[in-house]
Amino acid sequence: MSSVQLIAIDVTERWQAEQSLRESEKRYRRLISTAQEGVWIIDSKDRAEYVNQRMAEMLGYAPEEIQGRPMFDFIDESDQPRAAERLAQRRRGIAEHYDFRFRRKDGSYVWVMISGTPILDDVGRYLGSLAMISDVNERRRSWKKPSRRRSSSIA
Repeated sequence: MSSVQLIAIDVTERWQAEQSLRESEKRYRRLISTAQEGVWIIDSKDRAEYVNQRMAEMLGYAPEEIQGRPMFDFIDESDQPRAAERLAQRRRGIAEHYDFRFRRKDGSYVWVMISGTPILDDVGRYLGSLAMISDVNERRRSWKKPSRRRSSSIA
């Protein structure tokens, strides 16, 4: 007499969890890739781990040309001490907003507003930083234009 033993495992829950994760990832990628702000993630050694298309456009590069490079490659030497101070804040776990300028591929500059947030592990060790970056060139240019006042005479 022969016997057959059949073992069945219901993987419905696991499949549903994986499907949910895939959908969540898809939404996240769509959000990041279509954002009007630049997204820049650097690792603990200040190298670009990720930039979205908008960030690459602001700098005049393709995303692949930025990824893996030190952030300081995109900063003029005169601005590097200020950038280092800001990164020191991230390493201490401090998030902040500030204006900054980056050097584009063509050598020109772009003024941006950065919202920088540290990325920390479960025990508080610094892993890198996430920055949401908005182009503020037009705003800064308008500040520098001389205002024209009309003189009016009062009768």
